[in-house]
Amino acid sequence: MDTSLAAAIEAKNKEIEHFKASIAEKESVILTEIQSAIDRKSVHEQNISKYKNAQEAAKSIEELKAKEKKLAAEYEECEGIIALCDEFTNAKVKMLDDKISGYFSRAQFKLTETLVNGGLREICDTLVEGVPYSAANNAARINVDLDIIDAFSRHYGVSMPVFIDNAESVTALEQIDTQIVQLIVSEADKQLRVEVG
Repeated sequence: MDTSLAAAIEAKNKEIEHFKASIAEKESVILTEIQSAIDRKSVHEQNISKYKNAQEAAKSIEELKAKEKKLAAEYEECEGIIALCDEFTNAKVKMLDDKISGYFSRAQFKLTETLVNGGLREICDTLVEGVPYSAANNAARINVDLDIIDAFSRHYGVSMPVFIDNAESVTALEQIDTQIVQLIVSEADKQLRVEVG
């Protein structure tokens, strides 16, 4: 083989090796750029996903706000109905209190108590001229007791004698349609005395 041909082949082989090395270097650069582009694409896809999630969340928030407004309106309507029910119950209880108290001349009855939250609690307090029975004086309690006995006697059509003890403080007894036996202590009387009045 001719040395010039061998030198030319050798030169071409070196040129081919140089091109291969150059191609390998460019291929490495291109692969790095491709990997960088893939990484950027992944980041952009994550951002797009976050954006879509944010849009869906915003849409859900708007839907929930609309639902909240609807529920608030329904709640207010329910509160209004409850207020009307409470008002009706209060009126009915007042009428019932008045009707029951109408059967008595002195005694009044309070069947409910208004709580701090506006609700009602069932009670049954006897009042003497607006004062609770337990706070009234002895004379007022005795007269209210007689009033209650008289009302039940009229209602049930029964009349029985009533014995009253501790009546020293009573200046005037409630007049009822039954026999009253009043037991009092009198220092002036040394023996048992019976008076018919």
